[in-house]
Amino acid sequence: MSTEKIIRNQAKKSLCGNWTTIIAAIIFVCAALILAEGLFYVVSLYFKLINTETGIVVSQREWIYYIVFAGLITVLFLISPVINGFLKLTSNVAIYDRTEIYDLFYFFRGAKRYFKTILLNLMLSLFCILLCYGLDLYAFVAYFLNADLRDGLGFDIITLALLGAMIISNVIKILVYLIFMHYPLMAYSMNDCLPVGRYIYGFIGFSLRNLGASIKLLVSFIGWIALCFFVVPALYVLPYLAVSMSSSARWLFSLEKDRGLLC
Repeated sequence: MSTEKIIRNQAKKSLCGNWTTIIAAIIFVCAALILAEGLFYVVSLYFKLINTETGIVVSQREWIYYIVFAGLITVLFLISPVINGFLKLTSNVAIYDRTEIYDLFYFFRGAKRYFKTILLNLMLSLFCILLCYGLDLYAFVAYFLNADLRDGLGFDIITLALLGAMIISNVIKILVYLIFMHYPLMAYSMNDCLPVGRYIYGFIGFSLRNLGASIKLLVSFIGWIALCFFVVPALYVLPYLAVSMSSSARWLFSLEKDRGLLC
């Protein structure tokens, strides 16, 4: 039996009795993000910042649009500890076979923990966004060819080049997440006592050493992830995937405990 299958089986076993809690947490997180984005569009439409026919920002009101957009980003970071709380829920399930819905708000308890979490999320996000932007092959190819897939698909070399560049860009984004965000956030959900800098820089080597394991586990979920195109199956797949990733991180951390990663 492969390591990935063992981890998936452990995740399924750990989820027994916890499905409702994890699904409720997913619905809450999604609702919070949708509400924040919806509020942004309501404000944009109310102040007529976007042309409703073209979806383009009205040129005379660009500065107002950017202020409102900056407000959206601020709100997202202010509520971002709920994402860390969700990871804590999945970590609790992977480690203790149980969790409680109120742990979704664990990182909102206490000003020090709350602002530390926001700082960590901000630093990791900015670092990854800059990397993804700098390595966005699709943007470079689209600029060089003066073309965009949003203009429509065709059976020509330009469309093929754009599709290839988009696939490579998305793979790069996944790799950036796995190397620079996944394990730091997992580690923080299991032990939030380390300095922020330790999570940001201390897990890069660990992530690189275990990148293959992360990719293999994700690949083993390809079929399940495809089902997320349909909303209802996603309510089964997302908890299954999240707890599997947490379980994998737990065992990998324990294997490298002598390096003092989480202490």
